[in-house]
This record gives sequence, C-alpha cells and structure tokens, in this order.
Amino acid sequence: MADYFQLDAKENAAYVWGAFLLTQLAVFGVCGYVYWTISKKNDQTSLVYTELENPLDKETVKVIRTTVCEYDQGQVRQQLIQTGVTLAMMIWMSVQWGYLRPLLFQCFFAPRSFLTTNLYKVYFGNESIPRPWKTGGVFGNTTAGTPTIKEMKAKEKKDAKKKRLVD
Repeated sequence: MADYFQLDAKENAAYVWGAFLLTQLAVFGVCGYVYWTISKKNDQTSLVYTELENPLDKETVKVIRTTVCEYDQGQVRQQLIQTGVTLAMMIWMSVQWGYLRPLLFQCFFAPRSFLTTNLYKVYFGNESIPRPWKTGGVFGNTTAGTPTIKEMKAKEKKDAKKKRLVD
C-alpha cells in the first residue's frame, strides 16, 4: 500500500501529513461531540461497581460509586488521552526519523479504533451495553464486576475497621 502512494517521493509528504492531521482532528471532533451529547443527556442513573486497585493483586478492590454520565465522560477522556498519545508518538516518529508509513496507517487505524469502542456503539449505534465496560488492557479486565449489596456492605465494614485501626 505504501508503494502505491509513493511515500518515498518528498512531494507526497504534505498529502500524507494532511490526511493524518485531518483524520486525527475528525477523531477529536467526534469525541468532543460524544462528550457534549453525554453532558446534554445528563443520565444520573446510579452506577456502582468494583475495580481492582492493583491489577496484579486480585484481592484489593475498591468500590466505585458514580453516575452513568460521569462514567461515560471518563471513558471519553480515556479515548482522548489514547488518541493524543498516539498523535504525539506518530508526529515524533515522523519528525525524528522521517517515517511516513505510520502516518498513513494511522489515517485508517485511528477512526477504526474509535468505531470499535463501546462509546461509539452506545451513542451512534444505539446499542445498550451494560456498564461498566470490560477493558482488555495489558492486565486484562481491571473491573472486578458489579458487587452484590451484601458484598458492598462487607467491604465497607472491612474498610471502616481498617480506618479505626489506623486512627
């Protein structure tokens, strides 16, 4: 594919840069639109789940109490950070070493990455995906699942007991 676009020719560099920056700008724009949509909808449905404090230690979990609006806004922020880090890495690689191929590939992978997120599925695909969404990071799913009321009360008692011992 890179040979088809003749990336070794210097006159094509501006086109590759332009396409790269436009696709990144489009992804940032769509994320901004989703954030605005979430804020406008302002879903105050309570959301309680547990999350691993340390992905390597399956025993230490913390209970997260939030709303659907705050959770989704946090997911948009994570998507923006991921896109920003990718943007910075690609620009650095291209400026430092003169690579244009990664810029060309990111023209396709950046939108594809957003189109496969749960944010896109919920806000553009009208799918109903229960929150919290599973993450497939380096350590696997860091969300321990939705606790039962009994588990939450036991966790709160345990935390209160630890706090009394520390004080």
